[in-house]
Amino acid sequence: MTLKLIAAPSTAPVTVSEAKTHLRVDVSDDDTYIDTLIAVATRIAEDRTGRALMTQTWDLLLDAFPAAEIMVGKLPIQSITHVKYYDPDSALQTIDSADYVLDPDVLPGWVLPAYGLAWPATLDSANVVMVRFVAGYADAASVPAPIRQWILLSVGQLYQQREPVVVGASVAALPRDYCDALLDPYRLHFL
Repeated sequence: MTLKLIAAPSTAPVTVSEAKTHLRVDVSDDDTYIDTLIAVATRIAEDRTGRALMTQTWDLLLDAFPAAEIMVGKLPIQSITHVKYYDPDSALQTIDSADYVLDPDVLPGWVLPAYGLAWPATLDSANVVMVRFVAGYADAASVPAPIRQWILLSVGQLYQQREPVVVGASVAALPRDYCDALLDPYRLHFL
């Protein structure tokens, strides 16, 4: 199973303005830098949770259809764009959207053949099944508040601490477990 990003999100779950309020920064000199920190923190949050935070398009590539459901593995799933595969004769086929269903409410999200149908035979090769899907929250307000808070805390940490080590400084910080625990309820766990 391989996930390939096709279209990155066009917006972030936290705006530069929100981050500047959190940082108590009034000047605009650092806007580009803060925007970069938001992108970094968002990427880490997505990696740690297995979620797409803002609307983005992905391809899931498989070497064959599974016996039953296809685990998508990136939540929340908004829609399936298409399911394509190479048949045993090496011809690219597109499955009619009426022949499969999306179950976005079950973790980690499933695509199943429609009732009474089975997945077709495929060419015996790598990456012969392609499921294109759209994942992510519809807008920043829909991203869970603890994830957004984690991003703001991370941006604050990165903004204030621009080097990996500070020598000779007294530090008083929130326990790392507290900050990372903000993401815990949203992590996808696969068996």
